[in-house]
Order: sequence, then C-alpha cells, then structure tokens
Amino acid sequence: MNVIGAENEAIEAIEEIFKRAGWSDGWGMDDAEVLRSQSPLFYRNATGAAAERAQCVASGGRSQTLYCIYNTSPTESKYAENHPYGFDVTICLTFYYSDPFLFHKESDGNPYIDRFMEELADGLWVIASEGEQQIPPAEDRQAYLYRKMIFATNFFN
Repeated sequence: MNVIGAENEAIEAIEEIFKRAGWSDGWGMDDAEVLRSQSPLFYRNATGAAAERAQCVASGGRSQTLYCIYNTSPTESKYAENHPYGFDVTICLTFYYSDPFLFHKESDGNPYIDRFMEELADGLWVIASEGEQQIPPAEDRQAYLYRKMIFATNFFN
C-alpha cells in the first residue's frame, strides 16, 4: 500500500462511520434533497450552497443546523528497513451546528454525535479535539453557528 491508498481507505472508513451513525452524504444529494434531509450531513473538503440552510431533526423533534466537513490532515508514514509498512492517517472533522450545547450529554442533537464517536472508538480511532468556536453570521439577521474540530487518527497498512 502507498500513502494515497491509505488515505483512501481512511476516507472510506470515515464515510461508513458517518452512515452507521445516521448521517447522510451531502455530496450524494442535490440542493432540494439537502434541504429536505432530516439527518445531519457530511461533506468531503467543502459543502454545497444549501448546507447552511439544511435543518436536521434532533431527538427532541426540534430542527437545527448540523453538518460536518472532513478532510485528510498530514499522513505519517511508518518505515522499516527503508520501506513503508503502514501509515497513520488523520482525518480532520469540522462540525458546524446551531445548538451551542450540542456536545453536552443532554442536547437533543447529541445522539448523532454520540453514535459517531462510539463508531470511531469501536474502530480504534485515536481522537483529539479543539475547543468550540462561534462563527459570526454573514448577515445581521442570521443566527450564530458554532464550530468544533475533532481529529481522528488510525493506522492503515
């Protein structure tokens, strides 16, 4: 395996984890489908125009913004006798959400996060996290969004 093969395996694994946790692939939908989707969305590298307007339905029946953009971070090659034997691939997951308490255990949207994190743990991903940040709205009458970055690393050979 080479570094690109390892990154592709990591991407496939992350997308499967999202799907098992109840998330939908935003790139697999047109804008109308994104706006009708009731589950949170994930995207690779960037979102479509409709992502910020999409509303998933949380466990309490409330609608809220929740989507994730993921991409690969620098991959570390592991060598033995001058030959790569495996790669630590890190996926950067940037979550965007309207509920300022999303990562609190009692948040309506938390089951989506909990299932996703449990799937990562079951797959033996090593997790690191950055703090939460507010994102100011582009227009005066829009609500704030929040952002949290999580880094998930796994070994592929």
